[in-house]
Amino acid sequence: MGRARCRLAEAIALDVAAQAELLETAWRADGGNFVGELANAGTSSSSIASAQEGINRISDAMFYTDKMIKDMKLGETSGITINVCGTVGEPCLREVEHPISDRATFAIRANLAALREGFTGSAAVDGPGFDDFLIGVGHPEVAQAMTADLDAAIADAAALPDSFLTALASDYPQIVTTHAAVKQITDDLKTQFLTLLNLEIPDDVATDND
Repeated sequence: MGRARCRLAEAIALDVAAQAELLETAWRADGGNFVGELANAGTSSSSIASAQEGINRISDAMFYTDKMIKDMKLGETSGITINVCGTVGEPCLREVEHPISDRATFAIRANLAALREGFTGSAAVDGPGFDDFLIGVGHPEVAQAMTADLDAAIADAAALPDSFLTALASDYPQIVTTHAAVKQITDDLKTQFLTLLNLEIPDDVATDND
């Protein structure tokens, strides 16, 4: 049984590596050139019909924060939202991401860092991003507020114990605090962000009132 599990784990790891390579190739200019497709959206050299559609595809990806980080990784594990354990205000270990390696905290931190980089354009320098888009349409205060909310959530996630299982057991209030900080981000995304930039909400988020 042990050998079978190891062979299965090896097969899964190889498949994940292969899929990651395919994805990376699809984005590269010398591969599938999806980065070029986005950059040239609305022109004859892109299959994306308009620049607005290209922007919407990127903004859709940002809503991973709502369903996956806020609801699943933080909400369901802590009992803030409905989970398979049926607990309210209590941890549900069955919902924890990476339970064996206990790397859920690191995954949440990486997710929020990626969102911050997508919103401002770069983690190292201030590149072109959605904050600049908001400034360009006359709403610098919204860009500044959303950036501040992102930084607050990142700081709260950094304050979590590296062990997410430890956080559930002995630092539950910090999980609640981090969830609230992420919810502030998703509330912004669902309202003024979409409205001011004339973007569409993803279908799987449109019916979510949380």
